[in-house]
Order: sequence, then structure tokens, then C-alpha cells
Amino acid sequence: MRISRTTIAFGLILVALLALAAGSAIAADAARRTITVTGTGIVLATPDKAVVTLGVETEAKTAGDALAHNNESMHAVTQVLSDAGLASQDIQTSTFSISPQIVYPSKSRDEPPRITGYKVTNQVHATVRDLNEIGALLDKVVAAGANRVNDISFAVSEPQPLLDEARRLATRDAIRKARLFAEEAGVSLGAITSLVEVSAGHTPQYQRTNIAAAEAAVPISAGQQTLQMQVTVIWALSD
Repeated sequence: MRISRTTIAFGLILVALLALAAGSAIAADAARRTITVTGTGIVLATPDKAVVTLGVETEAKTAGDALAHNNESMHAVTQVLSDAGLASQDIQTSTFSISPQIVYPSKSRDEPPRITGYKVTNQVHATVRDLNEIGALLDKVVAAGANRVNDISFAVSEPQPLLDEARRLATRDAIRKARLFAEEAGVSLGAITSLVEVSAGHTPQYQRTNIAAAEAAVPISAGQQTLQMQVTVIWALSD
């Protein structure tokens, strides 16, 4: 019995399709045989600088008077900061506003709102690099006229080496977990197929570390910062 060329060609195509399907199934099975682990690395660091948000808020009947009084006090405050050794780049204006003070009459009175005066607010971010002086410095700026101190945040000047160490610890943590899981599951780790950095964080951990310069100075606690990194690693698995 003669087999036509068409039948032979069809058979070859069918064999190729079956082989391709089998290869795809094997590849899909291999793709499913993975383990995904997230590792965390944490490094504690002592801050070496602080950013203080402070300034002057004044009120007067006219905008001009409120601004003049504010300027006088603010010049005195910035002079104190300069005398304390802060460089010009460490003093940055963060807020400046002139706003009317409006009184709204009660609903029972048929009167329009009226302006009773003006308020001027001028605030700066001051970066203090000598934390031993921050308590005494706050006393001085308040004495000079600062009546707004809204925030103090602490930071590490050079975080990258610490973050790199956190990355190393995160990778080691992921490897440790993966080996433990593989051992308990009775499988072996193959090649790493993916390694992704998930997140980075700087979290202040406040502790009672008094950095006031004198007994009468404002007590300030710098505490510690937690620098955290996470990595997610995927391994192929083998029997």
C-alpha cells in the first residue's frame, strides 16, 4: 500500500506538534517548580544630624506692621542660627505667608465678614549637625523671637553604606529561608531566576538619649534609626 506524500507530511506535522506540546508542558512544569522568598535586612544607626522646622508668627492690624515685626524677629532668629555655626545652605525657608484675620458674624446678624488684622508666618528648615548643641540652640532661637517650632526630625548623613549592609543582610536572610524550606520539603535549590529589591525604609526608633547641652536646655532625644531593606528571590527547584 502506497502512502501519499500528503499523509506523510501530515504525520510529520502531527509529531512536531506533539513534541512542541510536550516541551511546553515540561517547561510549564519547570516554571511551576519554584520557591519565592522575601528576605529582610535591618541596620540600626545613630543619627548625626537633625532638621528643625522653626520660625516666627506675628499679628498686627495692618499687613505692613505684621510683616515688619516678623522680619525683625526672623532676622534675629536666623542670626542666632548663623552664630551657632549653621551654613547658609543649612537654613532654608519652608513657609512664608501673609493672611488676613477674618471675623465671620453669627447667622442672626446681617453683617458681612470683616478683616480684623493680618498674620505673617515665616518658617525655615534648619539642619543642625552638632546634636550636642541642639537643646541650647532651641533655647536661644526662642529667646530671639521664634514662637513656632513645628518639627524635629533626625537623620543619618551618609545612609548608603548602611543601606548596602541592610541589602546584604536581606539577601542572606532570603537564602537562609530558602534553604530551610527546601530542606524541609525534600527538594534542592536550583538557579536563582529572579532577585528584586522590594523596599527601603528609614524608621526612627526613639530612645531616651539626652543630647541637651546643659541642664536648663530643652531635652531632646535623638534615639536610633532603623534602616531596612527587603529583597524577593525566586529559585528554581530540583529533586
